[in-house]
Amino acid sequence: MNPRRSPVPVRLPPHGVYVWETQHDHGFRMDAEAHPFAEIFYVLDGDGVFTVAGRRHPCGAGDVVVVPPAAEHVIEDR
Repeated sequence: MNPRRSPVPVRLPPHGVYVWETQHDHGFRMDAEAHPFAEIFYVLDGDGVFTVAGRRHPCGAGDVVVVPPAAEHVIEDR
């Protein structure tokens, strides 16, 4: 898998669950966004920071990050 330098657009269907795996390049940073649904992230490898509703949460391999519906969030990889 090639590391990403830009985010993937998220479009959740009105039903069901959407699951994908993505790998980010060092220095990846997404613009702030919010969705009407919750998101659950499992960090497979590396480390970075999730900023959720204005609070920074450092994370690394094995961590789980939950973003509540409508919460503005940003992902930054180191």
